[in-house]
Amino acid sequence: MNRSRVDSFKCVLMFILNIVSKFKLNVLIMSLVALVVAVDLSFRKYLVKNILDTAVKYQEGNVIENLLLPVSAYLGMALLITTAFRFYGYFVDIRMFTLMRQKIADMSFCRLLQQDHSYYQNNLSGSLVHKASNLMDSVIELIRLLIDCFFGYSIALVLAIYTLSLVNIKFAIATFTWVSIFILVSIFSFRVLTELADNYSKQNSQVIASIADSILNVISVRLFSQQAHERHKFFQICKKRTIAERKLQWAYFCLWFIYGYSFDILQAVNLYFLIYDYQLNKIAIGDIALVLGINISIIEFLNHLTRNLTQFSTHFGKVSDALPILTTVPEIQDKENAKELNLLSGRITFNNVSFSYEGQEPLFQDFSVTINPCEKVGLVGYSGGGKSTFINLILRLFDVKKGNIQIDNQIVSEVTQSSLRQQISVIPQDPLLFHDTILANIIYGRLQSTIAEIMRAAKLAGIHDFIMTLPDQYGTTVGEKGIKLSGGERQRIIIARAFLKNAPILFLDEPTSQLDSITEKTIQMSLFKLMKNKTTITIAHRISTLLHMDRILVFNKGKIVQDGKHAELVSKQGLYKELWNAQIGCLNGKK
Repeated sequence: MNRSRVDSFKCVLMFILNIVSKFKLNVLIMSLVALVVAVDLSFRKYLVKNILDTAVKYQEGNVIENLLLPVSAYLGMALLITTAFRFYGYFVDIRMFTLMRQKIADMSFCRLLQQDHSYYQNNLSGSLVHKASNLMDSVIELIRLLIDCFFGYSIALVLAIYTLSLVNIKFAIATFTWVSIFILVSIFSFRVLTELADNYSKQNSQVIASIADSILNVISVRLFSQQAHERHKFFQICKKRTIAERKLQWAYFCLWFIYGYSFDILQAVNLYFLIYDYQLNKIAIGDIALVLGINISIIEFLNHLTRNLTQFSTHFGKVSDALPILTTVPEIQDKENAKELNLLSGRITFNNVSFSYEGQEPLFQDFSVTINPCEKVGLVGYSGGGKSTFINLILRLFDVKKGNIQIDNQIVSEVTQSSLRQQISVIPQDPLLFHDTILANIIYGRLQSTIAEIMRAAKLAGIHDFIMTLPDQYGTTVGEKGIKLSGGERQRIIIARAFLKNAPILFLDEPTSQLDSITEKTIQMSLFKLMKNKTTITIAHRISTLLHMDRILVFNKGKIVQDGKHAELVSKQGLYKELWNAQIGCLNGKK
């Protein structure tokens, strides 16, 4: 087993131990039930032997009186088994596993919310959801298999071999030899099966992620008539999963082939010795029933073990694949004893900041700029020039490599992320909404808001009148990502959310990009009200929306190449005038 596989096994095992440590009583009951079932494998068959031997011995005497004790013991054991399973159902299935599933779901969800922004850029959302779902179910199945199957069956096999030795040591030796070979083959197979199951789980996650990606982009698929392309791409991904599944199933097939025929050999050996010893009067009829009964139970147990080994390797692969959701430590974390951001005026300062995305050339190098309190600043420039990154660094979605960013002389990396982002409202270019009601989406800006405050924010955003025309008004469900609404309607709901939050710092990323000209003018007036007494940074490609800014920063390849008001910049040769002339030319119908 290679080192990564060992580390993966340890990681899964430690996680399981951590989970079960919180349910000690339930796990104890689960183990006791497994122990009772293990004892039952041999004990009731031993009672059957006594019943048969007693019946043969006293067939001409008082049979009922002599059978009373073994029959009562048999029925008592049956009652104990039934009672044990009822305890199992209540304390394990109803009490423990339901709470355990809830705890794992909560842990996964909390850690996903804590992950870095880059984590979501590098992982498909559909794959993450699938892995989190697998983690909830597969951890529970692994616990069930470890205790019910491996622990319980191990005890059962030891007791069974001991019981066989009471008849004749050679039956115990034959069975022990076969069981040892079975276990050795299983241990060797587990290594192979785990790798194959891990690969299958990863390929299966890719299939789920592919489905989710295509569904999320179904409009693009339809508009470009690329259904055939998507099917071909999906077929290739499914083909990889099929290959992985076939390799896994072939390994299981070979394993079952060996187990099945080897047990037939064991049964033949036992039958030979049973017949031979019975002819010599060394054993009684009850011994034959005991040996054959235990052997049949052993193969049933081991068949279950084989199938459960299959399940164990599959669930182990799923947990191993999903566990990085919990074990991946976010790079961006609050420092120990980080303080709350004490916002006084809203001054934002970049001090010799250097930053680069992973594996890319530096975007900012020794970058410095100050945005004054309540200043309205516009950002323009070519795409990829650093405008969105500029905002993301202030929000601390990424950490700078060198230098620092300060708000009111407080370094953003030294204050809590929550307090930092509570002081900033963001209106993104792509307005994504929760699959919830309009009311729930607007109130997300400030959860303690009243209905009157929500309606006021909607009116300021120019969306209230539209909402009131809907059958369910503010109770209307917007669909996944707000798909039931137009782009402009979604944008105005996002703007209403920002009005409601009313944070002292405001970031606008093309806030009116999806609005018609008439609505844009209405929203612009509302945004001017929203900007009042706020430090505002607006990214815009349409320079006409920035004419009233106090200041415009022109970005190009991670540098501010021009800085000033519109009138100043347009009167000088440079990138800003070039962009302005290009837009004016387009408006005038010139090339």
